[in-house]
Parts: sequence; structure tokens; C-alpha cells
Amino acid sequence: VFLGAILSEAMMRMVDVPFSKGDFKATLVSLRMKPIERIKSESVLIKFESPLVVQHHQRDKDWFYSVNSDDFQAQLKTVVDSQLTALYPVGNTNFKLTPVESKKTFLRCYEKQIEASVGTYLLTASQDLITFLLLAGIGSKRSSGFGKFKILSQGER
Repeated sequence: VFLGAILSEAMMRMVDVPFSKGDFKATLVSLRMKPIERIKSESVLIKFESPLVVQHHQRDKDWFYSVNSDDFQAQLKTVVDSQLTALYPVGNTNFKLTPVESKKTFLRCYEKQIEASVGTYLLTASQDLITFLLLAGIGSKRSSGFGKFKILSQGER
């Protein structure tokens, strides 16, 4: 909460301050904080707003896993564990992503055709872990916009 307040205050000072780089010019006109949804359950029904990418990178080779892959759950756990180690140690990293209405899809990212998953899933994890994943996204290539989801409902289905 404290860090959020500092960032919010810093961003508010940037409203109406012009930015430019070469021919590009922009001005931040308004900024508003979006309230964080309070997670009240250890089981949430989620829908991906952007595809879930699960990547295993080894030397110069990449493997991508979709919900239909046999190693999907294991690879997703590996990706999320490394994400948490780097960004936010929440203690209990046990989670499960159960497909409800899901499908495999293919998309192009940086001239590569990659396998990904879309649809609705049941996410079971600690409330802290669900909150972190909601804010940071889940899976690989989150900085490219993948792995964003919204919560449809909380509690057992």
C-alpha cells in the first residue's frame, strides 16, 4: 500500500507535463487509480482477457504449452514459481488452474508462431497469490500483454 501511494503521488505530478522523444509528443491528461478487487476466497472463476502463454526456454530453443499439452500444469507451475521468486515471495505457491471452457490457440509474437490458451478456468490458490496474479498476470510474456485475466466469481463452483 505504501509503495502504491508513493507511485500514485509521483504519477499525479506528471499530469499535464509534456513528454517528447524525437517526433513523438504526448501529454498525460488524467490519471485515476483503479481499486484492487478484494479476494475473499481461495477459489476463483477467471476468464483470460489476453491469451495465457506458457513458455519453456532452453538455450536457443523455445517450447510453448497450451491447455491441451500433457506438461501444461507442470510448466505453468515452473513459470509462476520463477515469477514469484523474482518479484514477490508470497510463501505458499501451491495453485491449480483447472480448465472450465478452454481452448488452444496460436498467435504471432515477434515473428514467431506460438501456442497459447484462452477461455475460462478455475484458479485455486491462496488469497495472496490470487491477488498477486491478478495484478501481475500469469504465465510467460506478461510484459507483451499476455496472461491478463479478470475474475468472474469467487468461491467454489
